[in-house]
Amino acid sequence: MDYEEEWGNVQEKCYELVNRVILLGSERFRCSEVLFSPELVGFSYPGVHEMTNRAIVGAQSQYHEELYGNVVLCGGSSLFPGMAERMKKELVKLAPKTTKVNIIATPQRKYLVWMGGKVLESMPSFNKSWFDKEEY
Repeated sequence: MDYEEEWGNVQEKCYELVNRVILLGSERFRCSEVLFSPELVGFSYPGVHEMTNRAIVGAQSQYHEELYGNVVLCGGSSLFPGMAERMKKELVKLAPKTTKVNIIATPQRKYLVWMGGKVLESMPSFNKSWFDKEEY
């Protein structure tokens, strides 16, 4: 959950594959850290926590508290160990001091994006919201 602390206390771990054994150290958590610190791989984008905060702050102010209280993690990258805890830790730093931050990370979060798309597609008004290339 704390990248600097993890980096300083890296213990290598053996993983047995079909035809060999590999030894991994910081690689075990480095790829998930890029979500929070894209500059580690040369990108100048904000981290996922900063983008989430920008989206919340960009909404009308009467919704800020509700949005901070209902941050839903979904998709495959949300399955990294400690992702929900790290997201909460980082958002708490960015949110107003008195605001409660709640991260929702359901066991089904790997499929939530697909499930949401399926619900959207099944709505009667969905087909009316499409526009073709000429309209674009």
